Amino acid sequence: MKRVLLVFIIILAVGSVAAGKIYWEKKISAQASSATKTSTAAPPVQESEKNVFDEKNRLKSANNLPKETAAKFAKAIKEKKPLTFMVGSDTTEGTQKTWPALFKEELLKVYSDQVVKVDLELYKDKTTKDILTEKIDQKLSMKKPDILLIEPFILKDNGVVGISNTLSNTERILNSFKQENKDISIFIQPSYPMYKAKYYPKEVTKVAQFSKDQGIPFLNHWEKWPNDQSKEMLSFLNSNKSAPSEKGNQVWLQYLNHYFAGEN
Repeated sequence: MKRVLLVFIIILAVGSVAAGKIYWEKKISAQASSATKTSTAAPPVQESEKNVFDEKNRLKSANNLPKETAAKFAKAIKEKKPLTFMVGSDTTEGTQKTWPALFKEELLKVYSDQVVKVDLELYKDKTTKDILTEKIDQKLSMKKPDILLIEPFILKDNGVVGISNTLSNTERILNSFKQENKDISIFIQPSYPMYKAKYYPKEVTKVAQFSKDQGIPFLNHWEKWPNDQSKEMLSFLNSNKSAPSEKGNQVWLQYLNHYFAGEN
């Protein structure tokens, strides 16, 4: 009986040792596997690395701009002090589907509100004479924008003010902004093209020459529109030809996005 009990104790002891060995081997194996996974997993992206990546992308977006304007964006990106970007339009209302609202949305998406603040100043049915008489130019210039993108009221002046007066008034309007901020970056663009217009395109040509003489970039988005003598142009205007259609707003927007935000 003693011999049987001794054999049972020996068997129990050996079993306990074997079970313990198997348990520890499994535990060590699991720890080793976990360590391997941890070492091979991609390290998390640090916040500083992400910020550098965002800054590089934003700087790249300003590549199409004149050097002095691109430098303003670079400084704003580095210092996180937003530029004030004023957009002045005389022919477009500020609904969500028109180019000014969509352009603002694009600028904020590309650069963020830490880099740029967009101020839409939309004065429909105003002439250059109205802007000066009502002192709207003085009111807006007091905001001291860093960048000004303006339609110089060519279309509303057409046949009312006269192109020589339009150019003179435009110069006075721009001088108001320059007096408040001598380092302002100004960009001039035409209003939308009109179907089979006779005198209006000639006036736009004179505004383009005025811009060149003043050393101001003239953003000729017309080059992306259909020929203004073709019937295709009609689909780019609304039903009474008094504003761009959705297609017209899109082609205008794409031009500006490419220039200011590096979009293709």
